[in-house]
Amino acid sequence: MYGSSGEEISRFFADNSSRYMTSDFIIGIAFLVFYFPFLACFITLLRIAYGMNRPWPLLALIGGILFPMAGFAASAFNGPLALQEGNVSPEIAQTLAAATFYSFASVPLFAGVMTLGGALVILETRIFSRWLAWLGLAISVVGVVSSSATIANDPDGPLAALTFIVLPVIGMWVVGIAVSMIRMRAAVWAAGNRVHGG
Repeated sequence: MYGSSGEEISRFFADNSSRYMTSDFIIGIAFLVFYFPFLACFITLLRIAYGMNRPWPLLALIGGILFPMAGFAASAFNGPLALQEGNVSPEIAQTLAAATFYSFASVPLFAGVMTLGGALVILETRIFSRWLAWLGLAISVVGVVSSSATIANDPDGPLAALTFIVLPVIGMWVVGIAVSMIRMRAAVWAAGNRVHGG
């Protein structure tokens, strides 16, 4: 975190640059292979259930795109530190770490925009279980609150900690939606087989 000294930040990347770059690459591939196909299917179902030209599915799409982009922006500031293996001045190291924190604080906010749009559609159409709607609404509220960590300017404070706590919950929500979509597809296939005598 940028609350650490520049020397500590440089030393971390000197010791962990290859591990950081490897994990960053794996996360990027995971978003390409799993998250974006999920998002495409999710938005398609929301639009079918709620209407093609209504706003909440579009809101979910905007948040769903900005959510990983904010994470990419955050990693783009840490990336140079990793590529140079921490071989930068302490002032530059601390400035890049501050930029990372500033960008990363918006990740739960944009994820909350996605879950808000999805939650409003679920509540009105009941396309998925209602607990996913209530969890999505909670994520959107916590996302707004946690993003104010930049106003508090305290990378070790409770608002910053809330940012890291809400991320696994966002993952739970995505998995819950994905499992619901898989079950929905299985039910549609089973119904089709019964109709066609398969």
